[in-house]
Amino acid sequence: MSKNEPLSIMTLEQLLEYTHSKGFGYPVAMPWSRIYGAISRQTGASNSKQPRFCNPLILGGAIAFPHDKEERFATQIYWTYKNGGFKTIERLILRLKDEDWDGFGFQGDSAPLSLEEIKREYANWLGVKRYPERQPYTLDEIFPEERDRRLRQRAESYEERLNRQVDNESTVSIGPGGLSKDEIRWNNQHVSGLNKKI
Repeated sequence: MSKNEPLSIMTLEQLLEYTHSKGFGYPVAMPWSRIYGAISRQTGASNSKQPRFCNPLILGGAIAFPHDKEERFATQIYWTYKNGGFKTIERLILRLKDEDWDGFGFQGDSAPLSLEEIKREYANWLGVKRYPERQPYTLDEIFPEERDRRLRQRAESYEERLNRQVDNESTVSIGPGGLSKDEIRWNNQHVSGLNKKI
């Protein structure tokens, strides 16, 4: 360690707890972008090289849920812990003002992300499939009975629509409501090619 290199003030766990205590647990767009840029320049990392250093969830990812943004920021911190730049990210985080934190003043009762969750996300960044037992993400996976009920309803609705389209005297299907042969306008473009038998 060089003489000019500052000592780390916090452990990884302490820094993660600190960020979680600040609003939603991640900075707003511009400060987050500055932190990302500083780490990328210092470590030579980018999201196209291994080990991957994912972008902040700003701009294209701005519609992500706060939990996802907190997970992304916490994983960026963990990335620096594993690959270099931890002291830099710690220094930049501790220099942020209160207004630089998204949701500052929000008092949630949730616990900080566990290190295990962050390691899973980090492994995902590296393309490692060590954690196949992921939590379900879609409503269909969380509520399989509801999915089955919706599929049954969709099938029944489709059957009803097919039955409505076929008139009583033939298998000719005309439009969504079905028409009898007396109601068909034979010069209509949709019935061209049909033989007129009245």
